[in-house]
Order: sequence, then C-alpha cells, then structure tokens
Amino acid sequence: MPPESAFELKYLTDEPITTGRYQREKLKAGDRLVGPAVIHETLSTTFMLPGQVAVVGEYGEIPITRA
Repeated sequence: MPPESAFELKYLTDEPITTGRYQREKLKAGDRLVGPAVIHETLSTTFMLPGQVAVVGEYGEIPITRA
C-alpha cells in the first residue's frame, strides 16, 4: 500500500530518514507496509524502522517483523 504522504524525521539518526505516513483507520486486512513508516491513529503513533515489514491482520492487528 502506498503511503498517503512522506516526510523527514530528523531526530532519530545522524541523517534524516524519509518515511511514509499512514492513517490507521484507512488500513485494511492484507495491506503490507514496508519501513520506514509512521502509522498515525487517534491515541498513538507507531514508527516502523527501515528493514521492518507489517501486514495488517484479519482483525486489524499490525504485527511488525524484520524484512
């Protein structure tokens, strides 16, 4: 799934990281996200590092694993 937008994170590493931005409520079962990525929802934000992958599960769970 392509990100809604992209932006740079400048405080996690020595060099900026360009990351995709996703809205949690728009993700559907089977959507695959490749880090770096930021998933925003009402009460939290999830950051996926480069080299991590997430596939949205049947019940909306988002397990994150190494690529």
